[in-house]
Amino acid sequence: MKNTDFTVAELREIQDALQREQMRMCTVGQTRQELEYQSLENVWSARKKLIDVLVGIPLPAWVNEAEQQVAAAVANPKIIEED
Repeated sequence: MKNTDFTVAELREIQDALQREQMRMCTVGQTRQELEYQSLENVWSARKKLIDVLVGIPLPAWVNEAEQQVAAAVANPKIIEED
């Protein structure tokens, strides 16, 4: 059986990658397929779970700010055309 446990360093790298995608979708925009798949909501959900594990409670203020940014981008998405 394969080991599927992640190290803390691996979790941080995953969180960083999710953060970059979240920022892109919020600032640059999302493709129609990302909108269809609710990618931004899923990225934020996964990232917040990682933040909970890595940082713990109480969460820093920037988490609430990021959540508000995601909510705004979900409510008024920018659509980018795929290449």
